[in-house]
Amino acid sequence: PLVSKLLSKFFKDKPRKELVKVAHLDKSLLVTPDMALGAYEKELPIFANRILKDLKDCVDLALDAPDGKLRAARMAEKMSDSHYRQMLKFMSKLSREELSDKQSAEQLYLITVTNHLESISDIMGDEMYSLGVKRNKREVVISPQTQKVILALADRVEHALSMTILALDFEHIDIAKKVREMKGEITDMMNDAHKHGHERLGAKARNRVQTYSVEMDIFDSLYRIYFHCRKISRAVLEFHGEMVPLGETTPNQHYENIANTWDDPTL
Repeated sequence: PLVSKLLSKFFKDKPRKELVKVAHLDKSLLVTPDMALGAYEKELPIFANRILKDLKDCVDLALDAPDGKLRAARMAEKMSDSHYRQMLKFMSKLSREELSDKQSAEQLYLITVTNHLESISDIMGDEMYSLGVKRNKREVVISPQTQKVILALADRVEHALSMTILALDFEHIDIAKKVREMKGEITDMMNDAHKHGHERLGAKARNRVQTYSVEMDIFDSLYRIYFHCRKISRAVLEFHGEMVPLGETTPNQHYENIANTWDDPTL
């Protein structure tokens, strides 16, 4: 099945000791697909809120934290990875069962959302961590003025992720629409951030070029986190019939279209 083939891109069934324990994904539910999907819907907000908590911590760590605290942030991302692996393992096993078209569509929707959440986790745990290490290694000090700009953007991105989780958890169409409507606000903040960065580039400060590089990378990471929120909101709206799926012609084409948008920042 196509869903099973798509899962193989993200999951290899290798035994390992996991760092976290899933709450709802009991393998005995797999023989009853509706119950299995219902259990996954309960697990998804737990995974999402884990990532939201990590987002609240990671920006401060990227701005000003010693290597020890950065390693703790890295471990948080590894725990999210563990959660993610177990969720996809459950879905991989479910895809071997006989699913109706409706169940297959719901499964793909849930997998799509999960992958976007994991991408957010990767941005925080890999990229933000690396930026923090780079900052320490190059003895970069981000100015209070720039920290204020970064934290303002981070606050709005955190708000977008919070609303995205609410839209998922409660299937709330209006909230999903509001997340997508934040695009203009977030884009304006990014433009202001880049303008601020360019103005600061000429400042007489130590390591100015290296500092500018770190600052811009933090801004761009936050921007991409928002766009994953936007894609999740689009998936919510499509699944509940509030948006026309991209280029849909057949069920399989619909699944392929969703898979192809996982890493497209324009949607």
